Amino acid sequence: MRDSLSTYYQHHYAPAYPNGFGDTVAVAPKGMQPLTSYSEVGSREGIGGDAYEQSPAHSSSMLLLLVVVFLLIAYCYSHGVNLFRTLVHNLWSVSRHENHLDEHTSNERVLLFALIAVSWLMGGVVIYTYIRNSDIGFSDFGMVKSVGVSIVVAVVYYIIQLLSVALTGYVFADSKSCKLWLQGFNSSQVFLGLFLTPVAVGILFAPEYSHELIMVSICLWLSAKALFYIKGFRIFYKNLFSCFYFISYLCTAEIAPLYCFIINAQI
Repeated sequence: MRDSLSTYYQHHYAPAYPNGFGDTVAVAPKGMQPLTSYSEVGSREGIGGDAYEQSPAHSSSMLLLLVVVFLLIAYCYSHGVNLFRTLVHNLWSVSRHENHLDEHTSNERVLLFALIAVSWLMGGVVIYTYIRNSDIGFSDFGMVKSVGVSIVVAVVYYIIQLLSVALTGYVFADSKSCKLWLQGFNSSQVFLGLFLTPVAVGILFAPEYSHELIMVSICLWLSAKALFYIKGFRIFYKNLFSCFYFISYLCTAEIAPLYCFIINAQI
């Protein structure tokens, strides 16, 4: 029984390559040619990498600026809801009789300043993007410094307009009309800054649409100006000669600063 089992499970494997593996490598030629006789491989140019373009969206300073803007808006909305109703009222109303039940506190002035500061910051971002895309300036400035200069330009332009409105109202109108006009100007600047905020964020994080968003910013700016002009016309218009007041303001506060800015930017 044991012999039959050992015989049954015994196997024999014949070698498949008894003489080893064959030489499959081609035999090299006996005669070697000089190196110069072989064809040379031409220099191959690869695809050049895209140059790094510095963007405000990649700057920690700009991100901090956006955080400050959002915090200002959130603070103003949470602490001054009634202020927004007043700003909407001041944007259009020319009523000379104030409601004595309305209370005006110093906190409202702080909130108003914060909202106007938002318009400066967002306006500076739009100005910087426009100048960068136009290649008419900021060639020697860094990105952060260029944005800072643009914000300063927005602040200076606001101050020039504010002083021009106050001076024109003081010269050609009474104190009440001047106050109404200043309230309308500040209200238009506040809402301009609020509507420019999402547009400026889109310019920073979607630069491929910067041209279209700049056009939107210009339309928003023109809309704010149109509301301000309409209120000013309603305040000052009494007869045909009173249009001279309005034309004087347009020349001093609107046309002249923009003309000087464009000429200096092109230089």
